[in-house]
Amino acid sequence: MPWISGFIRVLTSLLLVLLAAPAWTQAPIALTIAASESSLPAARIVAADLAGSGVFDVGERALVNEDVLLASLQEDGREYALLLTSGDDGSIECRLRDLRINKNAMHFRLARSSNPRVYAHQIADSVHRKLTGRGGGFDTRLAFVEEREGSHLLVVADADGADPKTILNSVSRVDAPVWSHDSRLLAYVSWETLQAGVFIQDLNTGARQPVASTPGVDIVQPVFLAEQTLAWGEFAEGRTQVRMAVKGRLQQPVTLGEVAAMPVTLVKKPGENIVWLIARDGIWAFDPLSRDLPPTRVQAADGILGVAAACEQESVFLLGEGAADGAAQTAFAADGYGVKADQLSLPPRFTLAGNPSYHAACKSLLLPAREADRPLLLRRAADGRVQPAIDISRGNVLAVAYSPLRLER
Repeated sequence: MPWISGFIRVLTSLLLVLLAAPAWTQAPIALTIAASESSLPAARIVAADLAGSGVFDVGERALVNEDVLLASLQEDGREYALLLTSGDDGSIECRLRDLRINKNAMHFRLARSSNPRVYAHQIADSVHRKLTGRGGGFDTRLAFVEEREGSHLLVVADADGADPKTILNSVSRVDAPVWSHDSRLLAYVSWETLQAGVFIQDLNTGARQPVASTPGVDIVQPVFLAEQTLAWGEFAEGRTQVRMAVKGRLQQPVTLGEVAAMPVTLVKKPGENIVWLIARDGIWAFDPLSRDLPPTRVQAADGILGVAAACEQESVFLLGEGAADGAAQTAFAADGYGVKADQLSLPPRFTLAGNPSYHAACKSLLLPAREADRPLLLRRAADGRVQPAIDISRGNVLAVAYSPLRLER
């Protein structure tokens, strides 16, 4: 349809506006990571995590003579030093030194892990939380859908894209992955039965359960309302309805006959068990557990409305609105108190290739994009920097989703 290409151009422009908007106004924290030789692999991962956040000015040094090193760092005006050493039992000791007062700010030891990346991400998250007051989300997981050589791959990887594992390889289209709140279940939409269907996969056991498959409908982004409750939208013949499955069992649909426009996505309202349906012409709110209450219109759109990403921790999500002719007009940040608008514009550099996702710490936005014929994931850090996060050179990334919590591996 003609409006689809125009809408994609609008949303691409608006998302890149949001990516370019600076969010971290404080000076970066000057942190030097010093590691013994056996701790270098973990130190490199910690350094990449913290540097990529946009909050830290990260330096790396070898840990040979601690007293000489700390004195040198103080002379250079560094604020903190993270000292990493490994024990004979495979454990790793971490000391965060405040160089301004010459005292330890944090000291802990992590037991040996079969996967060193696990405790490296844990270290980075602990340092981020200690020095900023909030978690960094480095030890969470990333799910993304990649289209490669005629196949659709559903892949789960570390938050930085490392250690990818394919959990579904299908010749049919796959889209819209979403994590449960405990990060153990992954729901997604698949067309393997020649019609759109919703599936839930348990990442611990590998069990995969088909939930619903309705002929002749477009399925809109699933969303977990609770651990065992999944909601999604269905649109057909000018009518929208929302369906739910509780513990895998279908419930009676909530019909939203008033919403005649094709929905863009569903979003769980941050902090509440309310669903916001984002349609091209506005936002509709409803409680799928209270079927007697009709949906209410939260906001009407002046142009074309689309959702960018949702952030549960910050109780905020991003919206982009553009004119019907494809000209970008407004970028929104919406919260529980209303909608705030900024007039922003930025010429598009990239082509939008899928739905974006907030990092678990809500200070980083990940966007599937293409630059000419090169597919990549862009990350907008807390300081406003935009950089390639994961270079997917083998295929197109269609959708991404960060997990809320760390997944045990």
